[in-house]
Amino acid sequence: MALKRLHWIDNLRGFGMILVVWGHMNIPIALETIIYSFHMPLFFFISGYLYKKNNNSFKEVVKKKATVLLIPYFFFRDTVFAFWHCPLDNSRRVMAIT
Repeated sequence: MALKRLHWIDNLRGFGMILVVWGHMNIPIALETIIYSFHMPLFFFISGYLYKKNNNSFKEVVKKKATVLLIPYFFFRDTVFAFWHCPLDNSRRVMAIT
C-alpha cells in the first residue's frame, strides 16, 4: 500500500528550511529572535507527527541505522582524507630545510 503524502507537512518543512536559511543571514536581531524561537521546534513537531513505531528490537534498529548512516560516512570521510592528505603531485609537500 502506497502512503499518501501530506502536502501541509511538505509545506511546513519548506517553510522551516526557508526560516533556517533566513535566520543565518544578516537580519535584525528582533526578527532573528522570533525565527530562532520556533523554527527548530517546528522540525521536532513534524518529526514527532510522522513518527511510526515499529516492533524491531533495539539491536536491529541500531544495526540498520549504522548500516544506513555510518557506512556512507566512513566512505566519504576516507575518500576526502585520501584526496586531501595524499596529493597526486608534490606541490603541497613541505620541504625540509637542511
